[in-house]
Amino acid sequence: MDLKILETYMCVAESKSFSEAASKLYLSTSAVVKQMNILETEVGQKLFLRTPNGCSLTKIGTSFLEDTKDIISQFNIALAHTKNLSLENKNELYIAIPLDMSPELVLQAKTIIEKACKNYTITYRAYGLGMENAKELKNNLGTINDFVLTIYDEKRINDANLQAIKLLYSNIKCFIPYGHHLYNNNSIALSDLKNNTVMMIERGAYQAYDIIRREMMILGDIEIEDIDKNEAYTTTISNCINLQKIYISSGVAELPLIKQISLEEYVIPFGLMYSNYSFNDLKDIIHNFNKSMYK
Repeated sequence: MDLKILETYMCVAESKSFSEAASKLYLSTSAVVKQMNILETEVGQKLFLRTPNGCSLTKIGTSFLEDTKDIISQFNIALAHTKNLSLENKNELYIAIPLDMSPELVLQAKTIIEKACKNYTITYRAYGLGMENAKELKNNLGTINDFVLTIYDEKRINDANLQAIKLLYSNIKCFIPYGHHLYNNNSIALSDLKNNTVMMIERGAYQAYDIIRREMMILGDIEIEDIDKNEAYTTTISNCINLQKIYISSGVAELPLIKQISLEEYVIPFGLMYSNYSFNDLKDIIHNFNKSMYK
């Protein structure tokens, strides 16, 4: 039996919804439903009661869920133990950093990381954008990568059954295309966005952006355009330049024909995400981070 199908089963059971589980796992709803159909065929029992509003577990499904949690837990313990043996006395750390992160933000993060991990050899690995990369990162966390530098969002971290250390805050940016009347501003207030189309990541993705969205709706006269999580980053940037739309995001490396201007009074936290099943030095490293952060 495929362990990934069991992990999907746990997520569906906790979410009580195939579509919500699909969103958390960066899969399509049809892929999740297909996996659950395969699982029910292998088990030979009906595990779900399907309703128009979602799904719930049958009595057999509830019992199978407890056994599934034990299987996944034992597998993760075995995996962590194997890595412990391979990393003994090596003192090596592997940290994944997003390709689109601004050089200034990367430098700030690396300064904090290297201060807290003086006794470790650190290897930084770049990772790309998109759902498939996000899924692969999550699956490899604690095995190939020890930490991932990413936006610190408690809900997303908890939904993924992971942990994180908050490192720093960064100003949220407005991406203003060349030729736009706000292009020469040094900073932008929320009220400056009136009578503009503002592109943002879809509702519920990150709490920091949801706060801005809510306050723009209260302010009024701002057209908010959702960016689907499946939409290519290059498409968003092209729409910003060609259609004179404003894009709100964290800062990235410099882009042609776009000026990144801080949105006054709004910041977003970044941190290091990690798995509970990494390796035996993890507690010492977390302690070092906390000590260096609060000196």
